[in-house]
Amino acid sequence: MNARDGPLRLALLSSVHVHRELIANALARAGHYDLVAHLLPPARLDNGAVIDVLVADACNTSPAELPDLLGQPGPVAIVAYALDVRDEQVVLDWAAAGALAFVQASAPLDTLIAAIERAGAGEVSCSAEVACLLLRHFEGDPERAPRRDVTGRLTPREEQILALLTDGLSNKAIAYRLGIELGTVKNHVHNTMAKLSVTSRRDAAAVVRRVMTSRNGHQLRFSLPLLHAPHSLVKETTPGL
Repeated sequence: MNARDGPLRLALLSSVHVHRELIANALARAGHYDLVAHLLPPARLDNGAVIDVLVADACNTSPAELPDLLGQPGPVAIVAYALDVRDEQVVLDWAAAGALAFVQASAPLDTLIAAIERAGAGEVSCSAEVACLLLRHFEGDPERAPRRDVTGRLTPREEQILALLTDGLSNKAIAYRLGIELGTVKNHVHNTMAKLSVTSRRDAAAVVRRVMTSRNGHQLRFSLPLLHAPHSLVKETTPGL
């Protein structure tokens, strides 16, 4: 549960009825959230509505359709869900809009609920794939990039390994997660650290975190998909609803 007093106050923004129902039911089962508003894009919060987290359907809503949050008494965390990570510009647009959590369309509802909880605590969460995309993008930002080239020389597999070790996974856990041999993981870790000019996993993780820490000081946490993922929004969504 989050550290604040009382439940997290949420608004849910989506034009897809079944999304709203699935998420609302999952929040009700969790039991410590207050769903203040169901919003349709273009969204507008009722006068007096106070929220802590805005949960936005990134597949059917653009950042331009977000409600005006300037009147809120405190910061509002944005969770972008149902992301198609193949559309890199969409991911970057939501990052530019200030999203703290990026949840892919194939993720289970449990992953979304965990991302909402982390966002309410001011933590960034995303999959390793999204992390690598943002890492590459923010390399060019002098305010956020490290002093060395982080990913320009890394292979896609090495980027994936880097994201996973940054989240604290052991070599064995990485091998299990990716379905590859332990020796292969060790080779990738060695090559990745060599390309980053670091000598330890901790230093490699520090490079990533320096890039991925937001201007507001939010801490990066990777939200890795569960191995067995029932209740996916994609699987349970009926076209046309």
